[in-house]
This record gives sequence, C-alpha cells and structure tokens, in this order.
Amino acid sequence: MDKNQNLIIKYKYDGVYDFKEGLARVFITRDNNDFYGFIDKKGNEIVSLKYEFSDDFSEGLALVRLNRKFGFIDKEGSLIIDFEFDDASSFENGNTDVRIGLKNFVIDKKGREKINPN
Repeated sequence: MDKNQNLIIKYKYDGVYDFKEGLARVFITRDNNDFYGFIDKKGNEIVSLKYEFSDDFSEGLALVRLNRKFGFIDKEGSLIIDFEFDDASSFENGNTDVRIGLKNFVIDKKGREKINPN
C-alpha cells in the first residue's frame, strides 16, 4: 500500500519488507519453509523467490542463503560472491564479516579477503 492506503501490490506474498535501494524483500511459505526474493516498487518480481534467507540490499548487494551457504547477489539477481560462507553480514563501508568453518575474516565487494579491513 502507498502512504494513502491505496493497494499498489496485490496480495501474493506472505511477507513484504520495507524498500531498500529501490527493492523490497518478499517471502512466501511453502511446506513450512520460507523462500525469499525481491520486488520493485511496481510489484514486479526482480529476484525470484528461491532463497532460504535474504537480507536487504546494502551498497548494491544483498546477502542471501541457498543450501545453507551464504553469498551475495546484485539488484538483477546475479550472483556476485559465491555461496561459500557459513555465516556473513551485510556490507558496510565496502566490507563485510564472513565465516567459513571456524575462520572469521573480512571481504570486499568482489569477495576478496582483506588483510587489514581499515
């Protein structure tokens, strides 16, 4: 709904989050599992509902999980940083914290490990 309570996007999703960087996270629940994707302000599905988890876009990338591994997609849904992380967070100032097994480290927006994150 818009600020005047007019329906903009038809009821199709089980949840819709706020718009960040022009896209909103949406999810549906099937067989007790949630599937996440993204829509634009007209309700067009930009990123299909296939992810087990997703976070909002930050610095042009969104954190998503598939097959229990985290990776990052761009606003067209293209995979930018592969699904290899056991845990990760959203980007801030061009970097993010990630974990593979017991190893924690920082990567940049191209997926390269940063020796000194400052």
